[in-house]
Order: sequence, then C-alpha cells, then structure tokens
Amino acid sequence: MSDDSGRSGLSGELLDADAPAEVTVVLVDGTRLRVDISAAEQARLKRTGTDVTNPGRRAWAFVRTPAARAARWALAAAAVAVFGNWLADRYADRQEAHDIKTALITTISRASVQTTDQAFDLVNAGVRSQWRGVDPVVERNRVTAAWKSTEAEIDPLMWRYFDGSAAERHWYEYRQAMYDFLRLSYVDRGSDRAALTHVVRDYLDRYAARELPPPDPDRDPWEVLACPKRHCSERGTWRAHYLWLELTLLGQRGRLSRDLAAAKADNLG
Repeated sequence: MSDDSGRSGLSGELLDADAPAEVTVVLVDGTRLRVDISAAEQARLKRTGTDVTNPGRRAWAFVRTPAARAARWALAAAAVAVFGNWLADRYADRQEAHDIKTALITTISRASVQTTDQAFDLVNAGVRSQWRGVDPVVERNRVTAAWKSTEAEIDPLMWRYFDGSAAERHWYEYRQAMYDFLRLSYVDRGSDRAALTHVVRDYLDRYAARELPPPDPDRDPWEVLACPKRHCSERGTWRAHYLWLELTLLGQRGRLSRDLAAAKADNLG
C-alpha cells in the first residue's frame, strides 16, 4: 500500500509520475509488509536487495526469524549437552583407568616386598634344617603361596583391561622371575639353582636399566647364586648375593609401574 501523502513506503520519497510498484518487504524480525515504491526504487532493489522468491534466499530469510533463532538456541543447547555427556564419560573412563592402574601397582609392589622378605627369612633359617619335619615344608609353601595369591588377583585384571599390551607381557615375565627367585630360597641342588638363576637373569637382561653393584665385585654374582654344591645357601657369601638379587629384582617395580601407567585400558565402563 502507498502512503497517504503519495510517498514511498520504503524511502519516504515522493512518488513521481513513474508508475508505482507494490513490493513485499521482509523485516529482520520476520514481519512481512506490502508497500508501494517508485519504479526507480524497484530498479535499485533488484540490483542490491535480496530476492525472497529464491528458495535459498527464502530459507536464509527464515533463519533470521525469532522462531528460527529459538530453534538455533535449542540445537546449540542439545549440542552442548551431547558434548558434555561425552566429556563426562571420557573423564569417568580416565578416572576408572587411573584407579585400576593404581590398585594393580600397589598390589604388585606390596606383594613383591612381602614375599621376597619371606624368602630371605627362609634363607637365613638355613636350607639344611628344612629337609625334615612338617613345619619347614609349610614355610616353603607359604613363600610361593603368597605370590600365587597375588597372581590370582592380578592376572584377571591384566587380561580384562590390558590384554596384549606391553604392560601385560612385562607382568607375566616379572611374575615368573619372582616365582623362580622365591624357589631359589629353598632348593639345594646345583642344577635347580642354575635353572632358576637363568630365568631371573634373562628377565633382568631384558628389562633392568642397571643392576645394583654386587657385594663382591671380584666374583660373578650369577656364578655364586648358581653354586653347584649342596648347602650353598648356608654360606654367608651366597646369602649376600641372594639379598643383592632380591633388591635388584624389587627395583623392577618402577619399570613395571611405568609400563602400566602408559598402557591403554580397554573394556571400561
């Protein structure tokens, strides 16, 4: 519609002799108005305005309406909620992995210290006195039984959360090295000692960054520990080297802990 004064509904300019044209104007808030403009204004609009008859441009005009703005806010809120849930789940998984790793490291470290101390106490008691009677047998079994209990606790968690990882492989080798170290505390045949020390040495060669200085630098500590004679463990030199081996093996808890901390945990949640 035209203004009562004969002016353009857009610019307010007077409508001259040119035939006025009626156009539809879409305001920013989505309001649509029909106004009269001059032919000159119509030409300028065609050059610089927005053709709302074009589907794409009609869509753009629509997204500027209040309803569309509300829809955009709703979509943004939904996206934030989805991202927030994903972030919360990710944090929960990381926290669960941290808790599992901490529990494993603590259990392995505590059991390693306790069982190696029991083994060294057995060495100090003397092998010869253990060959007869029920009590010595119970003491020997107690040393390995404690480590078996640890294995029963750790193995399922390793399989469930770290299957195929470097941490799992390291644990299995550390576990076996500990078994052989514990058995070394009460065997009295040279061939047995040689086999047991070979496994422990092989493990340390693969994983230990360094070994502690042996108690006697002029002797090969592995030859001392693999002594072929009977009752070798009753000698002070052998006991000193057994303690050296215990401390060297316990030093591997740090390396195993680092491998566990770096491992990616699976099957969380």
